[in-house]
Amino acid sequence: MSIEEKTNKNKKNFRKSFRTKLITSVLIIIGALFLAMIFGSLVFYQKTYRQQEISNQTQQIERISSTLATLQLSIENIAKQVAVSEALQENISVPITPSADYFVSQDSINSALRTYTYIIGDIEEVMVYTKDGITFSSYTNRGQFVPENESWYTDFKATGEQKGYTDVHLGSTKQNGRTNRMISYVLTYYSLLDHRKEMGDLILSIDYDKLEDNTKLDMEMLKGYGVYNERDEKILGDGEVDMSVSEIKKQNLTQWTDKKGNIYLCSKEMRGGWFMVVEISSAQMQKQLWFIGLIIALVFILLAAAISLAIIKIINRVIEPVNRLSEAAGLVGQGNFDVTVEVHTGDEIEVLADGFNQMARNVRDYMQASIEQEKIRRRSQVDQLLLQINPHFIYNTLNSIVYMARMEGNQDIEKFVNAFILLLQSTLHVKGGVYITLEEELKNVENYLVLQKYRYLNKFQEELDCPEELLNCQVPKVILQPLVENAIFHGIAPMEGKGILKIKVTQLEDNLNIVLEDNGIGMTQDAVESLLTNGEKNMGGMRKIGVSNVLNRIKEICGIEYGFVIESRVSHGTKITIVLPVKRDGDT
Repeated sequence: MSIEEKTNKNKKNFRKSFRTKLITSVLIIIGALFLAMIFGSLVFYQKTYRQQEISNQTQQIERISSTLATLQLSIENIAKQVAVSEALQENISVPITPSADYFVSQDSINSALRTYTYIIGDIEEVMVYTKDGITFSSYTNRGQFVPENESWYTDFKATGEQKGYTDVHLGSTKQNGRTNRMISYVLTYYSLLDHRKEMGDLILSIDYDKLEDNTKLDMEMLKGYGVYNERDEKILGDGEVDMSVSEIKKQNLTQWTDKKGNIYLCSKEMRGGWFMVVEISSAQMQKQLWFIGLIIALVFILLAAAISLAIIKIINRVIEPVNRLSEAAGLVGQGNFDVTVEVHTGDEIEVLADGFNQMARNVRDYMQASIEQEKIRRRSQVDQLLLQINPHFIYNTLNSIVYMARMEGNQDIEKFVNAFILLLQSTLHVKGGVYITLEEELKNVENYLVLQKYRYLNKFQEELDCPEELLNCQVPKVILQPLVENAIFHGIAPMEGKGILKIKVTQLEDNLNIVLEDNGIGMTQDAVESLLTNGEKNMGGMRKIGVSNVLNRIKEICGIEYGFVIESRVSHGTKITIVLPVKRDGDT
């Protein structure tokens, strides 16, 4: 057996021994941990469940007390508003006679009372019962109020109170024949002109069923609860509270426990002497505690068993990805950066594998990007030369020279050829980097336009506007001529009439803006997108640099945040806005 085979065997034995030790150690720790968790959870839950239940019920009491107190305050405020309203203070004093004034007064009061029922949805009826025995009500079909037939009203009046809440009673019969349960707020109101003159009682009836729905509590853990008025009468509630109301009042506490362990919670935050009492059943709480404790213990036992069964598979799965990572690291060391390790363990090993994969991709991408960047740089140089020596442009120029040679006028030929020579000299000069001054670039455009004016005689005129202080700005070489060429060939040449080509240079903060605008035939948005994506075109078998190449060169030289945008509409011309950094000779 070779040394390498012995080493591999020893490694396998080591991994097997390590796996066994790891499984045993983890199982012992898990077993002890779960036993401690079961015991601790039971003890903790028993201690905290009581306080949690008290806290939950206290929150419920506070919610109901706050709701009732807010409703009481709203009812009492509305009652005060009604009592001092013009409808009650003035119209109520109209003589009670079957005259037109009387009926107008009654309708006015009833209508005014009806508006107050819209303020709070719980108010079912607003009624006025005067000292003269006359009834006004927000109910349209309310009959005359007869106190002798309404024990709830007479009982309240017997207390001698001038404001307060009555017992639960039946309200007036509605148009649909239904009669709802009510609890009413009674307010004796007086004349504003004579505070000693009692004018009658204002009665606001609240829908008891809605009130009951808004104050219901879950009875699972309760023996009973109730809301009591100042006369110790139960207004709302469910079940029965063991302790008497008088004993509850004697306690004068918000929380206490009786000898049986039942917990009482009390709130006196409501108005008019109302208070609320809740009794939490000790027996129900204990029963719930045992039931939940049993569930907790069972869950922990099952969980511990499941984890114990799964721990062996988990440990086995941990070692295998590590081996794959080690093998992949060896391949990367040999220069294979296309390797990928598939690990889906959901733990730190998966994070490590993802990091390894990302590292390999980053190295590979970096190498590819470096190669691609070098290709782009070399291609940019070639494109610049191809752009400068444009076969299609030279072909058109030579045709123009041949055409002019047939004509008389040597001065024109001289001017034409001189402009052509200057343009070629400028564009063929590739030394000195990728930048030239804006003045030189504009001069190249002027020379180019001289040539095109001979080809398109009286077809267009140009307007160049550039501040003198910007002429020394450095711009990438040959960025305007291809755009001017595109504007003339595809915008102005096909149009009827004379075209205008404008070039305007401005500085906006740290940016140099060059706007190239023509009034040619324009193009659709699809044509604009095609112009920006078709980088190279074949013209008669010759390669021609497109507008998109200019855009790509600007971004490559100046940065991706620079370039140009094209705005064009059919029959309305085209506008190209070039954005470059303000760069002067000597700037880095």
